[in-house]
Amino acid sequence: MNPDFTRRDALGAGALAAGLALLNDAVGADNPAANVGDRTTTIKISALKPFRVGTKAYIKIETNHGIFGWGEVTGLDPTVACELANILFELLNGENPTRIEYLWQKVYRAHRNVRGGSFLVHVLSAIDCALWDITGKLWGVPVYRLLGGPVRDYVR
Repeated sequence: MNPDFTRRDALGAGALAAGLALLNDAVGADNPAANVGDRTTTIKISALKPFRVGTKAYIKIETNHGIFGWGEVTGLDPTVACELANILFELLNGENPTRIEYLWQKVYRAHRNVRGGSFLVHVLSAIDCALWDITGKLWGVPVYRLLGGPVRDYVR
């Protein structure tokens, strides 16, 4: 045993590991606080359809309630964006689209160790926009209201 590694170090490392395990559990999908029931509980993502239009790709996310949302991918080859969107759909299929932050973290963390630069973030931003679009349509409010409402009532 390393003489520099004391009992205090071992206990500290154990406490850190326990704390990280609790943090991971709090962020997990089985967290009851993350699954609060409301009128949107039954809505689920049922399809993701990417479309190439010129130099851009558009992502359409559909739900079992017939509501859909759109997101746009720019700055990335549309063929690559469409293929990556299809791959990411398996992480979104059957999920509640109103849990936007949870789904963003789920997709981002699932591929955080993959090299590839900004490819994932470009497609993830389009998915994020589509999820906000669905949530706004579901609740009958514009997305800017969901994000905090107008800041001013005039244009500079």
